[in-house]
Amino acid sequence: AGLIVAGMSTEAFACYGKAIESDPGSAMNWAGQGDVMNNMGLYNEALLYYDKAIELNPTYARMWASKGRTLTRLRRYSEALDSLKKSSNLDSEDAYSWASLGDVLAKLKRYDDALSSYNESLRLDDSQYLIWTSIGDIQYALKEYDIALESYDKSLELNPSYAYAWASKGDALIKLNMYDEALDSSNKSLAINSYSGYAWYVKGMALRGLNLDSDAEKAFDMSRNLGYTISYI
Repeated sequence: AGLIVAGMSTEAFACYGKAIESDPGSAMNWAGQGDVMNNMGLYNEALLYYDKAIELNPTYARMWASKGRTLTRLRRYSEALDSLKKSSNLDSEDAYSWASLGDVLAKLKRYDDALSSYNESLRLDDSQYLIWTSIGDIQYALKEYDIALESYDKSLELNPSYAYAWASKGDALIKLNMYDEALDSSNKSLAINSYSGYAWYVKGMALRGLNLDSDAEKAFDMSRNLGYTISYI
């Protein structure tokens, strides 16, 4: 697991391969190799390993959660939902399972259910800055911009270096016509990650709101060049 966290996927693949050869009956070894596949972006291959792990130990919640997250990445949301429900049913005290369930419910635009799952995950572990951002995104989608700002701020309290949360906060501020504050947020996002097309777009919208159209167009050009596609009208 340490090699996966360190980003040494090739070495981790070799290690888990040897572990599976030595002990093919270990569900943890198969699941570990699935995590390596996930880390490499090989999601279909990861599913094969998770399925084998589940076959060996069908009551281990984390394996169902990992399978569900992988299915979510593949946009197979109905299957993901089934896996994540099994995970949370097997271990109702696993914050990871509840967070993963919230993610797929959000993808399905079942926002009330997603918020319930996220809140349950936060009850178990309130240090998850990514969940606060996801909650903010749902509130933004529901046009509850003031409340979304509070969620983004909670995320940034936990991780002030999370560029996406700064950009999202700026986006919400634009909806509230708070353009100076939005510009500041977008600049903070870009200071962390200058390759975010979304952050450049938010900066452009803030500049447009301040009637700085020439600067706004430059920001929009940067956004387009980085592959961010949305209406700039």
